[in-house]
Amino acid sequence: IELTSLDLPAPWQQADVGAVTAAGSATYSTGTFSVSGSGNDISGTADQFHYVYDQAAGDCEIVTRVTGVNNTHSWAKAGVMIRESLNENSTNASVFVTPAQGVSFQRRNSTGGTSASTTLAGSAPYWVKIKRVGNTFTGSRSVNGITWETLGSTTIAMSANVWIGLAVTSHNNGTLCAATFDNVSTVLPTAPPTAGHGPHLGGAADGGQPSPPPPAHRPFLLPQATG
Repeated sequence: IELTSLDLPAPWQQADVGAVTAAGSATYSTGTFSVSGSGNDISGTADQFHYVYDQAAGDCEIVTRVTGVNNTHSWAKAGVMIRESLNENSTNASVFVTPAQGVSFQRRNSTGGTSASTTLAGSAPYWVKIKRVGNTFTGSRSVNGITWETLGSTTIAMSANVWIGLAVTSHNNGTLCAATFDNVSTVLPTAPPTAGHGPHLGGAADGGQPSPPPPAHRPFLLPQATG
């Protein structure tokens, strides 16, 4: 996994996850993330996609409006994710907008386990949110960013330190799917340092153990309505 922060505002980084055969990319301009990703899918027992991410520790959430996703496949996916690691078989919880299959709350509850999903009708532009409280992960969607509909919740015994961000897969490995996101915001404490993985975003607590500060709302882009 090659990590890079080129063309993205701090503290965001990006990486291809899994065995993609076309390198993904991401840029940011005037309130919009433009993300392109390849890969067979984010599903099954292993994922292939492009990820724009930050680190978090403990309770956290991310919200965005998916304004567009190319129809490289009816199940191409663009949305928000909380992920335990950058390994392809990691536990995760996500909400995706697809070109033709609706809006889907997806989760892998064990490392290397089979993913499950709950899908309702909808297409871009659509707001999506994934939220963690303890080991409970809740996926939601909204047509306006104000009134939210819960797609589902699940329990995942995920470690405290996670990767939170925007994910895109083409569901057509070797072909890039372009997606756009605006109104990205997160609620997260800062993750403690993780050797060899991304920026050192946290500090040491008493006795040398990491202790994240209270969660803070971090609106990276345009202001968003909450609900």
